[in-house]
Amino acid sequence: MVDVIDLNYEIPEMRIGMIEAMKHWLTEYEIDGFRCDMARTVPLDFWVEARGECDAIRPLFWLAECEILDYHEAFDLTYGWEAMRAMDKYMKGELSLADILPILSTYQDTR
Repeated sequence: MVDVIDLNYEIPEMRIGMIEAMKHWLTEYEIDGFRCDMARTVPLDFWVEARGECDAIRPLFWLAECEILDYHEAFDLTYGWEAMRAMDKYMKGELSLADILPILSTYQDTR
């Protein structure tokens, strides 16, 4: 079962339409940010463009479900399911700290 539509971000009109839809939520409903599930399935350059256009209306908070550190270029905060599941198992005593440290280290930005 697929629960995320695979849109083609190479089509300029589609990108424009997506950003216009995002702006609609800003202007009509005055939301204060976006939570973007599966953000890694969308090209980073789209998120950078969308953020620039939407933040021009007003500053927003951008949250992404994404383990890729480069996405911090567009998002204020990211989270990943792998780390969450590992922490859950650690708290239940199913994993040791030594087991989860390699997982957590993948989120460390060493740039």
